[in-house]
Amino acid sequence: MSGTRFKYILLTTLVVCFFTSLLTATAKFTYQHPQAVGKHFAVTRAGHIVQEAAGDDEPTARAEAAETEYNFGLMDPLTMGSHAFVVRNTGDAPLKLQAGPTSCKCTLSDVSDQAIPPGGESRVTVQWNTGRKNKFYAHDATIYTNDPTRRRLTFAVRGTVRVQLAVDPPAAVFERIKPDQPAHQKILVYSQTWDDVELADLQSSLAGLTWEIEPADNETLAKYEAQSAYWIQLTTPGALPEGTFSEWLQFRVVPAGAPDEAVEHQVAVSGKTLRRLAVYGPGIDAEGTVAFGAVSRAAGAKKRLLMKVRDPEAELAVNRIRTTPEFLSVRVVPGAEAATKGLHYLELEVPPGAPRSDFLSGSPATILIEFEHPRIRQLELTAQFAVVE
Repeated sequence: MSGTRFKYILLTTLVVCFFTSLLTATAKFTYQHPQAVGKHFAVTRAGHIVQEAAGDDEPTARAEAAETEYNFGLMDPLTMGSHAFVVRNTGDAPLKLQAGPTSCKCTLSDVSDQAIPPGGESRVTVQWNTGRKNKFYAHDATIYTNDPTRRRLTFAVRGTVRVQLAVDPPAAVFERIKPDQPAHQKILVYSQTWDDVELADLQSSLAGLTWEIEPADNETLAKYEAQSAYWIQLTTPGALPEGTFSEWLQFRVVPAGAPDEAVEHQVAVSGKTLRRLAVYGPGIDAEGTVAFGAVSRAAGAKKRLLMKVRDPEAELAVNRIRTTPEFLSVRVVPGAEAATKGLHYLELEVPPGAPRSDFLSGSPATILIEFEHPRIRQLELTAQFAVVE
């Protein structure tokens, strides 16, 4: 075979393979299925079946909405509102709409079962209730379509709702209350809709909590855009026990001239009363456990912590110290400012040569310090360590 004839056969083969590849890259067919009548599909060379967009020969509905979000601005609470969104059919087949899900304060209406003809339009009305408690309103409503490129349309309603009743701050939190001393906190009760209100039937689960009510000034009214506002000055009792507390304050807000519209409101009241004697420093946790870890028998280990006395009598005379085990050494050393600020040092030592022991994996060591003080009787701590070689 001559070289020229071989080149001709090779070139012909390549051309045939090229066009065969183009022809077999995809193959269209009509899939007769109850849910896909007349749909166009393509089979790829890899064997995948994909649906193609309808061609010019198949009429298709097209859903278009120039506006999908509406801001109603400012509305009163517990007020109904509505807005009509326009949906146009820019396709060449009838457009069908079906009501879909809505968020809790939205409803849909005017979604007709009748199809929208090509070039026609329909209105989808969204209705809402602004509610009572939330200042910012944001809810959605969805409709389904038979547009293959836009199966759903979501319409959003946004806006700001005047506050019928609000409290700022929403909870009364008393932080770091000193022992035997009252603490104060103010909360503002205001309304952007009621011209005047009365605060009545105040009561609290915190025994000894007292309050005073006074009207807010014009500057506060302007700041909160309020029609009426009152300050409640809360005062805790001076003998709260140490630790945290979580209680409540409850009252009724009665609009002037409309007692039937009275609203009951409850405010959380919480806080923390500081310890009369507190211990701070590295290695001690909130439960009063001092962590040494593994201690070398030859070297031993020391800890120095700071003790703070929160009491008019800052002196802290030690009456007796008891430890288990007895070789654990503990002593209280007054700081330079002990007389004025009640600062003392607590020194703990596992001495060199202490016997091998394990207060780490089992029960911890115990420390009991008794004081000669009218209100601070004793301090109990624990220590975790293990004496190893």
